[in-house]
Formats: sequence, C-alpha cells, structure tokens
Amino acid sequence: MGESWIRRRQMEQRTQQILHSALELFYEKGIDDTSIEEFDIFVRKYKISKERLNDYEEKILNLKPYMTDALKKGLNDGSLYFSYNIDEVYFSVMHTMLSLMQKLSYNGSMLLSDEIVKPALQLRIAGGLLLKGLGAE
Repeated sequence: MGESWIRRRQMEQRTQQILHSALELFYEKGIDDTSIEEFDIFVRKYKISKERLNDYEEKILNLKPYMTDALKKGLNDGSLYFSYNIDEVYFSVMHTMLSLMQKLSYNGSMLLSDEIVKPALQLRIAGGLLLKGLGAE
C-alpha cells in the first residue's frame, strides 16, 4: 500500500462526506416537487429583502460546516486539491448540486426518458464527477 493508495482512499472518504451532505439536503430536509422554484419565484416577484430571508438562509447553511470541514481536511491531507478558497468551492459545488436537485424534483419525471435513471443515482453520479475534479493526482 503506497502513499498514492492512501491519498485515493482519503479522497474517496472526503467526497463521500461532501456528497452525503448534499444528498441529505435533498432527501432528509424534504425538498419536494416545486418548493425551490416556487420559493425563488415568490421571493423575486415580491422583492423580499435579504434581511427577511435570514432564517431561510440559516437553514440552508446548516450543512456548510460538514462540507467545508471535509474540504479543509482534504486540502490538509493532500487528498483534494483546488486553487480556490473553501467558500468559493463550497458555494460552487452546492449551487451546482442544488440546480440539479431542482431540475430532478421539478421536471425530473416530465418525460418517459426521465425514468431511465433514478434521481438519487443521477445526483450520486453528478456529485461524484464534480468532486472527483477536486481530487489530487
């Protein structure tokens, strides 16, 4: 067992932790068919101020420490590599995953072909591919 095997194993653990956090948001926090899109439309239509969204934002950011901790550990142990700061990577990964979650929850069963691959598997695949790009080679 060489150092590269250990790093690959550490990277797998980090990406699993990050991916688990995103999937937890999707399943355990109860994102349903239209909630994200309808809420976004409502906020924009009625020009709800950022200050009035503090409670909502706090709930969204509850998972942030788990993901940023995994990213920091990955940088420290060399299993992950990126030239951006932790917040830049966190928000980029999360917004990408949230966009996919929104698509899958709102439009994910609109066409017959949407049933070919289950939403959870699509999230796992997309998240894995996204996070694999952070892996140190």
